[in-house]
Amino acid sequence: MQRCAVIGAGLAGASVADALARRGWLVTVLDQASAAAMGASGLPVGLLAPHVSADDCALSRLSRAGVRLMLQQVAQHLQINQDWAPSGVFERQIGGTPKCPSTWSHHKQAWSTQGHPQGHENLGAGLWHGVGAWVKPAALVRAWLSQPAITFQGNTQVDGMNCVNGLWQLVNPHGELVCEAERVVLANACGAFELLEKMKHSAHINKGLEPCLPSKMGMRGLLSWQWHSAEPAHHFPPFPVNGSGSMISFIPVEQGQAWFMGSTYQPDTQPERHDMDNHQQNWLHLSQLLEPLSRELAESFKTGAVLTWKGTRCITRDRLPVVGALDSTEQPSLWICAGMGSRGLSFSVLCAELLAAQMGGEPWPVEARLARSLQALRS
Repeated sequence: MQRCAVIGAGLAGASVADALARRGWLVTVLDQASAAAMGASGLPVGLLAPHVSADDCALSRLSRAGVRLMLQQVAQHLQINQDWAPSGVFERQIGGTPKCPSTWSHHKQAWSTQGHPQGHENLGAGLWHGVGAWVKPAALVRAWLSQPAITFQGNTQVDGMNCVNGLWQLVNPHGELVCEAERVVLANACGAFELLEKMKHSAHINKGLEPCLPSKMGMRGLLSWQWHSAEPAHHFPPFPVNGSGSMISFIPVEQGQAWFMGSTYQPDTQPERHDMDNHQQNWLHLSQLLEPLSRELAESFKTGAVLTWKGTRCITRDRLPVVGALDSTEQPSLWICAGMGSRGLSFSVLCAELLAAQMGGEPWPVEARLARSLQALRS
């Protein structure tokens, strides 16, 4: 039984670990944090909905495949109405050209339709994603990592790797060995690119690796949230509303139920904005998304009564993940699955299944042309 080390214990790493473990691999997942899902995948709640475009671009087609696979996973592993719910998602059309022209095929309309859920015709123009859902990503990560044949190793920072006689040796910043495995998958978001930069002279990586990987950027995000009061504002929708940011309400938390609004975007190359400025941005987005609700919540945002969750996503130049082998041998041993940005819920299972299929010589989960748009060395 071969071993695989997966660096990163967020959605990307945990989904890869689960996909490989189901195929008979012994998997060790390493993360510098003490627990899993401590980075961007620790988002309290996220949305699962297909991307829609008038030309049905690659991102849209990939997102439909990814949403379908993710729905299977959450239904299998999570408690409905506690860790996830098939709530549907309403996507507001705020300015611009409608995303869903009347010429769309019935297949696409099965996923997203123009109009509103019954009784909510006052929401404005938009699309109703009947297959949409809200999901607590950290709960799914923990469920994946609890599967047999997966070992989680926290408080472990991988600072270097070397392949000796077909065996990868992973070391920490002190040069101490932390793990050995026949194959390695880098799934630690921006950290994957940074580790590869340290290894760019390694004989086990394609000589042209650095210019072939798409460039990446860390994107900070702040989520505003608060518990629902005993008598919540009248204008909270019973399902998530997306468009200019997203509002997700009536989510069960330890203290009762909570609403979440966000998230902001700011490149990590810029000085970090003050939290109050980010909360104000979220309120401005809410005013575009659900104007009556924004009036009811204005005082909470103004006084700083809202609470804060912050994280940083890894985004590639073309906004698509990087998935695939990083060495040029006949049987590649170094792989990557990273760069999912804000679409980890839509992409993580699809990317994990694609990587596992490539690693094991199986049929791919999507057509080859779409899969190649995700390949790691594509630029």
